[in-house]
Amino acid sequence: EYTVRLAHEVGKPMASLQGTAYLRAPDGQIVHKNGRPANADVVKTFGSAIPTWTGGISNTFVIRGVRISALIDGKFGHKLISNTNFNLWRHGLHKATLEGREQGFVVGKGVMEDPASPGKYVPNNVQVPVQTYYESVRSNNNIAEEFVYDPSFIKLRQITVGYDFGKLLGTQQLVKGLTVSFVANNVAVLSKHTPNIDPEMVTAASDNLQGLESGGLPMTRSMGINVHVKF
Repeated sequence: EYTVRLAHEVGKPMASLQGTAYLRAPDGQIVHKNGRPANADVVKTFGSAIPTWTGGISNTFVIRGVRISALIDGKFGHKLISNTNFNLWRHGLHKATLEGREQGFVVGKGVMEDPASPGKYVPNNVQVPVQTYYESVRSNNNIAEEFVYDPSFIKLRQITVGYDFGKLLGTQQLVKGLTVSFVANNVAVLSKHTPNIDPEMVTAASDNLQGLESGGLPMTRSMGINVHVKF
């Protein structure tokens, strides 16, 4: 479990995602203590889980009697916190944790407090074992900021390909029309910014968990055939 929450506060966006952030120096660099990234003492608001823009485009065209329809949709302008990537980071399964694997240690990018001049910062130069460094973000300091993503996406949501066989039925009286269509849903993700997860993954269907992803199942692709017979 990780310490994040969905909040509704006066003066802040509705459905604000909040959690622990990195401790940063005045110039914005991450502060390290004993070579490990440090966490800030205050909870930070990262943005809203509610999309600013939601929409789609559909089109239908006919080629030699074959009717082809396609729907592309997307959501934009919101945030998501991923517990899946949180845990992948801790267990060394996230791509970002490959840095330092061969050397066996990591020198974190950022600054540390100058031992000779408290209150001032110098580049961090402390070596930390790989496992110790990466697990400190998740297990020790619970820093959610590393796993805040832009879940905006564009998807090819549906494709339908159909053909009207009515003209091939001749003059027989029983069947007046026959249309067969192939339908595919959730066909492909055309654009996304969330590594390792589907941007539409959620923890559960709850109004207080929106934007908090935690090991949910990705949306599945489905395919089928529709047969429309007219008598």
